[in-house]
Amino acid sequence: MQLPRSVGELKALIQRLSQSEEAALAQVQQTQQRLAARLRARPTALEQLAGQVLANDPVPPSEALLRSDPRAYALRYLQCQDESSRLATFKRAAVPAHCSPYTAQGWAALEPDNGRAWLAVWRAARQRQDEAAATAAWSRLTLASRFEMHTGLMGLQVQQMAGDLNEFERFGLAVQVDALPSGSAMEQMLGDKALRDACSGKASEDGQRREECRRLARNLSQGGADLSDKRLALKLAASTGLAAEDLAVTDVDLKAAQRWRDGHLPLLGKDIMQSFSCNSLRQDLTRMAERAEQGEWAAIRNAMRR
Repeated sequence: MQLPRSVGELKALIQRLSQSEEAALAQVQQTQQRLAARLRARPTALEQLAGQVLANDPVPPSEALLRSDPRAYALRYLQCQDESSRLATFKRAAVPAHCSPYTAQGWAALEPDNGRAWLAVWRAARQRQDEAAATAAWSRLTLASRFEMHTGLMGLQVQQMAGDLNEFERFGLAVQVDALPSGSAMEQMLGDKALRDACSGKASEDGQRREECRRLARNLSQGGADLSDKRLALKLAASTGLAAEDLAVTDVDLKAAQRWRDGHLPLLGKDIMQSFSCNSLRQDLTRMAERAEQGEWAAIRNAMRR
């Protein structure tokens, strides 16, 4: 390209570049809306929810449809938690009307064996200072056999419906639909902190609480879906004096899984040019799908065995 020789030519070049950028953005938006419409026309709750998020439409699929799949209900609840948090930041703390049917208690009713749901119920009860409800939720939490946030499931719906798009487009849209309802990450972070606080210091000196926290550590080590669950299990065990051999995961296991994850996610690697190759994007898409289907811990452990 020849460099501009005058201010007039420079202005013309800037205008052409701006028009090209606008055209590219319009094309991306058209692709996004076309895929969103395709997903919203599908019969399942997860597909329709992914389409709604991708379209940036505040109106979700019907409550009845979302209740037909506990995972979709959970993701809608977490999406609403994110929306409520943003409203509170702007001094508008009222829960949006379209979010009122989706509660932590509703999630737990649909997934009674999911500790993440009961952790949300427990935190909500404590926030409104309902001691009876908090005690009941804590009891269910300590007995939960699995801990899942259903991370990546909406991105998986995008991947499965976007077979006609190239790797870069599929990756970008899958990441976007998973990143938009960021309530999952916040809920997990706040929940983990609440458990660490409940199982450390003076709280852990109470014999019954200590045993409950040890049971939580064992259950998290066995039934936690993510690396963060395993990390939390080790921390709860350390704070309550639980022997390492009582857990289903060791610090060595966790560090090995973390090293594998860091070394096999090209988009988090140091070689940025390699990160955007078609091959690396295909690998990322495969690993994203495996995480959504199996859970992060199981997906990494299975990959390490291959």
